[in-house]
Amino acid sequence: MWQGWVAIFGALAVGAAFGTWLGIRAKRRDRDMLIVRGPEVADFASKHGLQYSRADLCGLGDALHAYNFPPPGSPSPALKELGARCQNVLSGHWGDLPVTGADYWTRALRSNGSNPPQTDTRYFSIVMANLPAALPHILIGKKKGLVRLGHGHIDVRSKDFSRAFQVRTKDTGFAVKLIDASMIQWLLSTEATFTFEIQGRNLLVWCLILPVTRLGELLDSAKSFTDHIPHLVWAEYNTDSRRPPDPCPMGD
Repeated sequence: MWQGWVAIFGALAVGAAFGTWLGIRAKRRDRDMLIVRGPEVADFASKHGLQYSRADLCGLGDALHAYNFPPPGSPSPALKELGARCQNVLSGHWGDLPVTGADYWTRALRSNGSNPPQTDTRYFSIVMANLPAALPHILIGKKKGLVRLGHGHIDVRSKDFSRAFQVRTKDTGFAVKLIDASMIQWLLSTEATFTFEIQGRNLLVWCLILPVTRLGELLDSAKSFTDHIPHLVWAEYNTDSRRPPDPCPMGD
């Protein structure tokens, strides 16, 4: 009898060790994939007057905990979060907007029905922009991607917008002021490629990871979103100077 229990415990130990090994290998693969992008991102930064660091010297990854990011990756909740990291960090000004951007990966162990659990790894391109005023929390993104977040729906009286986007906020009045006709027209032009989330004096913009040659599109989206915030909003929420705080300073 005891031999059978020994065999069972032995098999469990081997399985646990194998799972740990798979996790370490996957983490190394994720890290290495983004390291390969490093020289290209550094070159992009140099060409556009931005600072570059392979490591997250700005603590961007920690700042993301305040946001609804990353989005749910599966209807099944994660059995175990296996890791997340920001790499290839950019910092500086995009036009007159202070920005900090990065590549970001997240990995979790998820159930797969009757099959053994599998790792779910996702990669994103993100940028956080500093705003000149503290604004109420709001999330604007592709409708299909946000249906599981469970906050109240906001009607901005545009059928085209409502078909493409979903808005999440506790401040309906702010949402109606922010998403005016000009903002709606611009957001529709983006084809819901990006998700926008404001938390106080910061704007987070993210999408599935972009080729380095398209990082300018992500930074442009942050700048354009900020430029389309109505003057009415700035007038109501900004009683100080409209100069936003500087981006995170960092070296190579």
